Amino acid sequence: SESQKEKIAHTEAEKDAKETHKTLKTITDNIEVGIAVVSGSYTVKFVNPFLAKLYDKDPSYFIDKKCHEVLKNIEKGQEDCIGTIAMKTGKRFESEMKITSGDGKERELNVIAYPIRNIEDVIVGFICQMEDITEKRLHERQISEYTKELETVNESLKEMDIKKTEFLNRVAHDLRTPLTSIKAYSELILKYKDKPAETYTKFIDIIREESNKMALLINDYLDLMRLTSGKMEYKRGPLNLPETVKQFVAMFSYHAKKNNISIVLNIPERLPILMGDSDKMNWLLNHLLTNAVKFTPSGGNITISAKVISASEAGNKRFVEVSVADTGRGIPSEWRDKIFDRFFQTDDPAIKAKGGTGLGLAIVKEIVEHHNGRVWAEASPSGGADIRFTLPVKE
Repeated sequence: SESQKEKIAHTEAEKDAKETHKTLKTITDNIEVGIAVVSGSYTVKFVNPFLAKLYDKDPSYFIDKKCHEVLKNIEKGQEDCIGTIAMKTGKRFESEMKITSGDGKERELNVIAYPIRNIEDVIVGFICQMEDITEKRLHERQISEYTKELETVNESLKEMDIKKTEFLNRVAHDLRTPLTSIKAYSELILKYKDKPAETYTKFIDIIREESNKMALLINDYLDLMRLTSGKMEYKRGPLNLPETVKQFVAMFSYHAKKNNISIVLNIPERLPILMGDSDKMNWLLNHLLTNAVKFTPSGGNITISAKVISASEAGNKRFVEVSVADTGRGIPSEWRDKIFDRFFQTDDPAIKAKGGTGLGLAIVKEIVEHHNGRVWAEASPSGGADIRFTLPVKE
């Protein structure tokens, strides 16, 4: 009969509805996206477990409460409320917001509101979908920061490459200049064999001087390459700094006196014994004092001083801080972080006129850092340069 058929159809429809409801419940209970169903009067009618977990609440807590009371940033009457916008426009609306979750941590959410229409196509509410994008945004920020770091490193490498090219051009120029002089005066000696002996002596002196310049240039370049390549051997052992400095200054004093420059020692006799390579220390002192003499006018002085840096000032190790200060022209503040760069060069004609490779301080830095110390530049009270470095005490 018709009634029997209707009854069977109704039963089948109920069964289908239950199956559909069961399927939807399984989906909403297990999906890792928050879902809320909100009426046109902004009353929460349903939330799934994932959304409730975001707020550390039971799903029943939200039911029949106004969404602006329990769901942050979805507020009735606000123009930027995603639910209001979805209902007014009849279209999905997407935004991002932050909430403080039940564990006290701030979470970032991607929120989408979809308008709900009844059978007459009238909008009667909205569905709110919340996706936790905290980890995603964290990774994006990390990638962005890492990308910026890589860009910075890339720019530094480009800058270093430019400096390296300029440096190699300078090396070629510096080597060509004395070589040209040597070649020219050698040819003059061969060409004018009948010239007086004094002329030959003068030519030979020039050749010797240019040869010495060339040897100095080559030695500095080779020394720096060995230091930076890690192929330089260090013989560490107990180092008596006062004795090492005294012995070196005794050998170097002729060079200073020739330029009418005094070297003053202000080093306590009872400094702690250091750990280091005495040969490299002499090498370091040679570069520092050669630089100081070069830029100190006649009648000036160079002061070498030292003091102990306590463990509390320098971490858990004791260091000795050494200062080589002169009464020369000083180092401009904008150069003080650059002068230890092996590729640093200045266009200052007064400095260029002094000659040299400009590698001395780069070599000093390599030696000091290999001894686990640090080196830096300050302004001397006299207005000159003050190069300081630290070396670890033998414990």
